[in-house]
Amino acid sequence: FDLKIRGLNGKNFRLKANPLKKDIDADGSKIRIKSNSITVALKKLKKHRNWDELTTKMHPFKNTLENYDRTADAETQNMQMMRDLYQEGDADMKKIIEESMMKAREKAAKGE
Repeated sequence: FDLKIRGLNGKNFRLKANPLKKDIDADGSKIRIKSNSITVALKKLKKHRNWDELTTKMHPFKNTLENYDRTADAETQNMQMMRDLYQEGDADMKKIIEESMMKAREKAAKGE
């Protein structure tokens, strides 16, 4: 489940719940958009009457770690992770990463 709202009062918003714990009936699910709210109703499949949770509990880096080259050195792995965080991140995350990289380059240039 991934809801993206773009350009609302000059901002972008995202609500992501992946992976869902159980399957849903996409055709039976509904989205209602009003002037001040959005309602998303996910219809359960009949075989999944009761859900104790919306999403599957996962290690926060499970999928991320599977995508990295485990034979690479730590610096290369860190750069891969930073690249992925930057590509997937929102504007605030990108700004934080850019500032961090700039500070690291300045320290390296000073020999710290």
